[in-house]
Amino acid sequence: MAPSTVNGKWLLSESGHAMGALMVSLAIMSILMSMALPVWNQFAQREREAELVFRGEQYVRAVELYERVHAGALAPDVDTLVEERFLRRLYSDPMTKNGKFRIVYQAEVNEFAERAESGPLPGQAAGGIGAQSRLGLGQRSNVSEGFQGGVVGVVSESNQLSIRLYKGGTRYNEWAFVKDGSSVGFSQAGSEFGSGVDVITDQEINIGTR
Repeated sequence: MAPSTVNGKWLLSESGHAMGALMVSLAIMSILMSMALPVWNQFAQREREAELVFRGEQYVRAVELYERVHAGALAPDVDTLVEERFLRRLYSDPMTKNGKFRIVYQAEVNEFAERAESGPLPGQAAGGIGAQSRLGLGQRSNVSEGFQGGVVGVVSESNQLSIRLYKGGTRYNEWAFVKDGSSVGFSQAGSEFGSGVDVITDQEINIGTR
């Protein structure tokens, strides 16, 4: 009986050491995961930003092609762009849960231009759309009920702060994608925000067909 008692205590001791080692390993894994999670979230956000630029510029391209084919006329809605095959499909906004872009109409173009006259951000050309970010470009304007005009582009509904700058915009609802080249090319602004903020460059986004 004595040997079995000794063996029982030995087995119990070994089991306790194994449990302790397991708990330490789990604690270390939890710490590593908590460190890696913000990095992963930032990476995922950067990917969504790149997708936002791609999708927004698809709308711009479709609007400009429609305008050329229809002698300067603008599409009445985005569904027309899809039906006439200027836009492959209705792209969703990757920054919002409902996935709906805000459609920008012709009646709002003057409002955007007036905001741009307030002055450019550092590194942004005068009159560029980047100047609008200080004045809340993403805020919904009061479009006259009598005139709305055709579609000129889209803008995200998300007011979340962005990691990168696009046309000087620091929130996604300031990243306006509208026709006439205002969303073609990428801002080199960002000096006033410090080196911790990235600026999207042409090489970072592949805007080929998808």
